[in-house]
Amino acid sequence: MKSMFYSIPCIIIVVLCHSNQVGAWDSDQLHVFDVVEEVKQNFYELLEIPKDADLGKIKKAFRKLSLVLHPDKSDAPDAEIKFRQLVSVYDVLRDSNKRSHYNQVLENGLPDWRSAVYYFRRVRKMGLAEMSIILFVIISIGQYLVSWASYAEKQFTLNEMRNKKQGRKPKKNKGKDLSSGGDRSSGGNASAAPESFEEYLEQSPAPSIKNTLPVQIPCLIWFLVIKLPPLVYVQVGEYLRQRRERSLAESQSSDESEPEPELLRGPRKRRGKGFVLPEVSTSGETTPVKSSPQPARPTVQSTLPPIPVSGGLWTDDDLVELIRLVKKYPQGTPNRWDKIAEQIQRSVGEITFMANKIKEQGYKIPSQNEDKAEVNLEDDVKKVKKRAEDSTESKLAATMKPWNAMEQKSLENALKKYPKGCVGDRWEKISNSVPGRTKEECVLRYKQLFKALKEKKGNEEKENQDKKCEEITVES
Repeated sequence: MKSMFYSIPCIIIVVLCHSNQVGAWDSDQLHVFDVVEEVKQNFYELLEIPKDADLGKIKKAFRKLSLVLHPDKSDAPDAEIKFRQLVSVYDVLRDSNKRSHYNQVLENGLPDWRSAVYYFRRVRKMGLAEMSIILFVIISIGQYLVSWASYAEKQFTLNEMRNKKQGRKPKKNKGKDLSSGGDRSSGGNASAAPESFEEYLEQSPAPSIKNTLPVQIPCLIWFLVIKLPPLVYVQVGEYLRQRRERSLAESQSSDESEPEPELLRGPRKRRGKGFVLPEVSTSGETTPVKSSPQPARPTVQSTLPPIPVSGGLWTDDDLVELIRLVKKYPQGTPNRWDKIAEQIQRSVGEITFMANKIKEQGYKIPSQNEDKAEVNLEDDVKKVKKRAEDSTESKLAATMKPWNAMEQKSLENALKKYPKGCVGDRWEKISNSVPGRTKEECVLRYKQLFKALKEKKGNEEKENQDKKCEEITVES
């Protein structure tokens, strides 16, 4: 068996050495081979010329036959094929290189199956489908043969190993006889070896056609279409389930790792005293209330914030902060006083008491008086400015010359042309429209007219009311 594997490469080398010498085949030779295979007739006999005819005789014979075989002048059904072959023959014979190749073909013939160009020419004429089928068949056969060769090599190796195992004899020590137990153990090992080899041979079955490419490709397609989607669905579901279980286990472990605060149960604590107002002396100083000593209580571990100690003095800053928070949290806010007490760090009762006191104005804040003083100062400044403006207008009215009808008409037109809200300085534009008048004079004239019109309307309304009263009295 082993000699057969070594003889196969030797046979291949001998065949390659004794085969025809392969040379380089150019495109002219391949063209000549194709034309000879298509025409299947001697070119010289087709043109009716001798083998050593020159180029002139070849052209003359071609023109003569073209007049006969041309499709336009021949009614034969194969006239087109004959004319195409005639053109191919003429193309070969008029070229000296192709003609020499053709002469060699006449002497030696076309390359046979022992030449590589024979298969190359066949493959070049094949289409894509034919090439794919041939490669598919060759690969399948090669796969089947290689699998059998691998199986045979494995069998050969296993047989050699089994022969070596069975051929070994137990070693005997000099001057000592083997006991019966030793004989039984060696015999048991020898009998167990073939069984293990037979099991291994059964596990490696012989190659079959089911393992070849033509059978495996349909099986692969069937697996991808039918079997793969359910498997993917099952695997994805299993992955999601494991992920949920892992997250649940992590959450449980984190909950177990956080220790809960242990509350030490002590004696029942006594209810503390309520909020006590600080005593106010006649001098205005507040005296803090001293809290009575309470018994010590056991320490309780808790995460709640410490309760603020009540009874401290209220500063001006505390009162300002209380007013700000009362405005920030108006009535109707949920847990209003709890939020205010949490930010000021005082009890709810103390906060509500002080808020009521501030509401009743029992406590005065210096900042409020300062604000009132600033407001009064601003009012005084406004009054002073108004008085100054009134005095300026009175002086301007005394020195201003009277308005004529033309100036009055120009002012009225300018007021209509430039209403309130126009772009730029309105009174500057109005004064430019009234010749001979300044901006201040136009403003003063407008105020005078407005005041006169207002007084006129007031007098008319008063007269109307008087008339109505007289009519009512007369009727009564």
